[in-house]
Amino acid sequence: MYRVNSIKSRSLGIQRARLVHLFTLGCIVIFSACSFITGSSKKRIGILRDSGGVEKTLQVPNKITAGQDAAFTITTLGSGCMIPDGAEIRVSGLTADIEPHDRLPAGPCEMVERRLPRVVTLHFASPGIATIRVKGIDLVGQPVVVETHVVVDP
Repeated sequence: MYRVNSIKSRSLGIQRARLVHLFTLGCIVIFSACSFITGSSKKRIGILRDSGGVEKTLQVPNKITAGQDAAFTITTLGSGCMIPDGAEIRVSGLTADIEPHDRLPAGPCEMVERRLPRVVTLHFASPGIATIRVKGIDLVGQPVVVETHVVVDP
């Protein structure tokens, strides 16, 4: 008698687990279909690794020449499904302000930390010491600015 009840309760547990699994899969399919149909996603300011310093956020080329384009890599942080979505760049003289953006597609998302690099191009017209500021937010949404200086050769 005890053994039969044990088998019945295991069977009910397996059935319940299957129902929960099917319900979860159904929700994922429905939410994914809704986001696919509506095409909704959220663009946001990139999260910067404030504790990692400049080397984690901004990779600077070895040589920058005045009057020529220079490629920089900016890395933000995101979750498993986030994608880099460009940057807003303002250059005035020898100062460049960069605000990287990331896009969060609608729907379910794997919550793992992921680095999101993107390449931006800066152009400094004259030689000197250039200031590059990357403006983003930290993990709690507070503003973060990572700043570095580079020599622009004539």
